[in-house]
Amino acid sequence: MSRTTIADFEKNSIYRIYAVNHIIHGVYSNYFSMTRLKVNTEQFLLLTALKYGGPHNQQMLADFIHKDKATMTRMITKMTASGLLKRVTDNADKRNNYIEITEKGEKTRAALQKTFKELNDYALRDIPEKELEKMVDCLFKIEQNLIS
Repeated sequence: MSRTTIADFEKNSIYRIYAVNHIIHGVYSNYFSMTRLKVNTEQFLLLTALKYGGPHNQQMLADFIHKDKATMTRMITKMTASGLLKRVTDNADKRNNYIEITEKGEKTRAALQKTFKELNDYALRDIPEKELEKMVDCLFKIEQNLIS
């Protein structure tokens, strides 16, 4: 009878995803914390989503960065107080607010973009484009399996 070892478990795909996610979060957080801009990785992703996707409501942004409503509210409130974001009332439905990136938010995002790209390039070095495409497809399928 063969025994499962820790080395066997380390080859498990879900464990690998967890481990890499943990490392990515730590490395990116470390690099972002070294800047004078005081923006964390999740805030950078939020700024980037707003830069390229335009204003969105809070729920869409929460879904994008996988945060619950309360956490998203705190994050947006903090970033609004810092001048990175602003809330804009929807004229069609006064109960609905859209979140927009401010000029300061865009300058902050742009300043961090180089660091983000350098980290991505370093993390993905020596991996052929076809393998990266397959990986993204697989990760998307895993995500869909878990949320459906």
